[in-house]
Amino acid sequence: MADSEEIVTCSVPRETVEIIPDWNAMGLRATSSHSMKLSNVFVKDEETFKFDHFQNQYELPVHSFPFITFSEASFFSLCLGLTEQFLSEAAEILERKKDHLGLERYQYVMEQCSQHKSKLENIEERFFSLVSTYWEKHNQGKN
Repeated sequence: MADSEEIVTCSVPRETVEIIPDWNAMGLRATSSHSMKLSNVFVKDEETFKFDHFQNQYELPVHSFPFITFSEASFFSLCLGLTEQFLSEAAEILERKKDHLGLERYQYVMEQCSQHKSKLENIEERFFSLVSTYWEKHNQGKN
């Protein structure tokens, strides 16, 4: 694998990893999702895995579900939750600042929040429907 350009995931000892502190996204610094660098580290084949390669002996459908699809769906649902929370917080802040905004500005911004919440709900419904359909196809052996 040493000459391969293929991207794989691996397990390595912590002391062989250099953390590059380049994650500065507002509100997400505590995730420590920094870049990592390894130099001249030997990794055994059995300490690697590929996202698109089935590697376990379990026979439940979740264990053979495509990893990339699972990861993307998991991350997207996280994004939906964050967006929902953002809109909820925005509405609460708006309500607290209502007296300082003026009625016209308050109504405009509240309407915008409401429209975005409706759009989000529509996206959530379509997403969950798509995931359910994909899961059913997977259980039927069609993907």
